Amino acid sequence: MSAPARSTVVIAVLSLLLASVAVSAQSPTASAPAQGPDASASGARAIDWQTPSAHLQAAAMTIHEGDKVFTGVVPQVALRSDPGDPAYRTLEAEWAEQGLEQRLFIYFAADDHDWWVTEIGTRDGYPDADWITYRGPFFKTPRGATFEGDVHLTGGVGRAPGELVIGDLRLTAFAPGTGPAALTGCHTATPAEVTTLSKPGDAGGLRSLTPGDAEALLRSMGVCFTFRYEYPVGSQDPSGDTSSGYSERWCTAPPSGTVGDVTTLGGGEVVVFVEDPDVRVERPQPPQGWGCPAA
Repeated sequence: MSAPARSTVVIAVLSLLLASVAVSAQSPTASAPAQGPDASASGARAIDWQTPSAHLQAAAMTIHEGDKVFTGVVPQVALRSDPGDPAYRTLEAEWAEQGLEQRLFIYFAADDHDWWVTEIGTRDGYPDADWITYRGPFFKTPRGATFEGDVHLTGGVGRAPGELVIGDLRLTAFAPGTGPAALTGCHTATPAEVTTLSKPGDAGGLRSLTPGDAEALLRSMGVCFTFRYEYPVGSQDPSGDTSSGYSERWCTAPPSGTVGDVTTLGGGEVVVFVEDPDVRVERPQPPQGWGCPAA
């Protein structure tokens, strides 16, 4: 998942005040994601983005960044999601427009009754693109239902203010039958266990271990876990920076790399980040993740 550092799973704690946030919503529709463009009286929707985890449709979208306007209506949009767990997932869209990089990343959370959006990120329209972040919660909707409405967000946090306008939005997450299979035969980690696992390997933790050694330790503890295998993709400049990065979900140890951060998801599983600096080509991951059982 391309994102700011750890954005696939760990949403940075930001101190922010939105200049204004306006969301006009109709009653949510209790249904699974619609298939294909909407054919209602308003006409076919310009945006129709779907992954196994979420579905976004809209009559129109504009991302205003300075004197530039991005619409997302381009021939190629890279779509992906972190399938997360029963309480977390993402929808991530990335494309080129006006010769610049643009992205729309949406982070979802849920409980037994509702789902909502915790954060939305877009790029700021500069050649050295950086994030503008709008912090929720937004669009609280019954679990499995579809949010419908118009969205207008302004301000955000970044080096310049932004504006996101989405007309006639239909957004679905946590629909029945989507998301990863439940982890079984393990227990959720206690805060004390997470603290220990976050220490260096020579102090009894996971950091700097090989992925295989980290998996062996987690299995010996009986803790529920998944990995996030992170690697850069795209061009690399002399400073070592790359144009973007990606994070794959693995239910077994990734083939290479070194363990970095360790955290937990909303469902209580331990998430282990494995960093691999080799530049490689991004590949579509299976809907539930590599080496993961089907839902």
